[in-house]
Amino acid sequence: MYTRNDDKLIGTEVVGTAADGLSEDVRFANRDKSNRNRGAEEEILHVLADMSERLGRIEARLGADSQPEERWWTPDEVAKKVERAPLTVREWARLKKIPSRKDGRGRRWISDPVAKMIFRYQGLPPEEDLSLLAKA
Repeated sequence: MYTRNDDKLIGTEVVGTAADGLSEDVRFANRDKSNRNRGAEEEILHVLADMSERLGRIEARLGADSQPEERWWTPDEVAKKVERAPLTVREWARLKKIPSRKDGRGRRWISDPVAKMIFRYQGLPPEEDLSLLAKA
């Protein structure tokens, strides 16, 4: 049997019988549980705050020591992004219409600033804009 008290359900337990009916012992177990839960919640919040502080210090150390690496794109990645044939972008690089580099295996790579310019124009950028990148 359950009764409602202060917007909380409180369980009751039958402990015996009397001549006029059953007597019940009302237990306040739920109130004890809620007090224990508050203590556990406070402990969890304390642990989370400590973890958040530690994570902030770790992120600060990692950010201070590392430099962001420059992104290099393959001609195929650039071609897919601007919806052109991969052969077209490879030809631009081969004919030196766009700056690119070859690695030790002979694969071509396009630097991030050049790739972003190609994305902006959705194709081959004007020579004047590419010459500004070469000077920088």
